[in-house]
Amino acid sequence: LGVLADASALRESNQDLAAFVEDQSSLVQDEEALEEGRKLALQEHVLPQHRQRFEYALPEHFVLPVGDPNPLFRLRKALESVSDELREQARPSDVKLPKGLGFPDDLRDTDAAEGLVRLSAVQEALERAIDAGMASVEDVRQEPAAFRELGGGRALRALIFRIVLRGDWAPNTRFLEALSAESPYLAVLAADVRTEDGVVRAEFRVAALQVVDAPVAQGSQA
Repeated sequence: LGVLADASALRESNQDLAAFVEDQSSLVQDEEALEEGRKLALQEHVLPQHRQRFEYALPEHFVLPVGDPNPLFRLRKALESVSDELREQARPSDVKLPKGLGFPDDLRDTDAAEGLVRLSAVQEALERAIDAGMASVEDVRQEPAAFRELGGGRALRALIFRIVLRGDWAPNTRFLEALSAESPYLAVLAADVRTEDGVVRAEFRVAALQVVDAPVAQGSQA
């Protein structure tokens, strides 16, 4: 119950942005004006309070240089490097990790820039899971990105993935606490925690939040 309570609290905390935007816009009836109200609330009230969470610099090796002649090669090399680092970290505790860290084999050049950001987020989440003492990371699954336009050509992007962990109750609690305290740009959107054959299986839906240039015609509204 402790893990469920922690997960619930984190979900509520990470829904503050959406709830605040809705509250600020609730008196506006016109649909177009409602959307403008949401953007205004984000720009003037929410983003200034959470700027450190949403506007952060990725480590250099996760940034795709403009005009890179072989972006897919860079992504694959980064994936290989991160996999090696995580397996080395997991070896002393014999934590099991999924093959490919949830990334498909049929990656394309167009996946590279977003894929590097996703890889950074997955690495951070898995590091927290290993440090927390989880027995295994059963699965990582990527979901489509979601966007909320902010105006001025900017958008709040959520890169969403699911992570399935196995272990005891205490490691799950430590994982949630570490993710909240040490990885503030990673928001836990949902949690499904249950006991199977005496082992706790927890599935967390996580989003890496970042302010980016608004997409022209892709993604969905967060």
